[in-house]
Amino acid sequence: MCEITPRICSPIDAGSLSIGVGAATTSFFCVSVRMRARAAPPLPMSAIERTFNAMHAHNLNPAQTLPWRAWYSLQTWRRRAKHQLQIKPLCALCEERGRLTPATIADHHPPHKGDYNKFVLGPLRSLCADCHNKQWAVDRKGYSSDVGPDGYPTDPAHPFNRVRSGGL
Repeated sequence: MCEITPRICSPIDAGSLSIGVGAATTSFFCVSVRMRARAAPPLPMSAIERTFNAMHAHNLNPAQTLPWRAWYSLQTWRRRAKHQLQIKPLCALCEERGRLTPATIADHHPPHKGDYNKFVLGPLRSLCADCHNKQWAVDRKGYSSDVGPDGYPTDPAHPFNRVRSGGL
């Protein structure tokens, strides 16, 4: 698609597409041709682009627009976690064991399990990274990997401590 625009121009602007009106006159009539590129059809949005657009959409409930792991990038969570670590700067689980360890992670206790209301309003506790990773593994696997002085797992739910059916 092209657009043709007539205009008055100087002799310097006059080129091969220009038509002069006479040698005695100082003004020339030029024809400029401009090519317009056609707009490409819009490409389908990827899942990342949809998530990015949803994160920046105002007045939308994050529980409906974002996966639960993306809730941790919201400003409301970062502010709440920072506040939790300011009011309780020591690890709660280490304090129970008699150790003083600085907390670095605000943990939902009990876990929110994808419920946005529990994520936003549920109780928090401060944990160090080691305790948080152990607790996360217990929540995920269903048992603790702690070992007693005899070398056997201390958690009765550990697969080693389950009654074996059949065999020896």
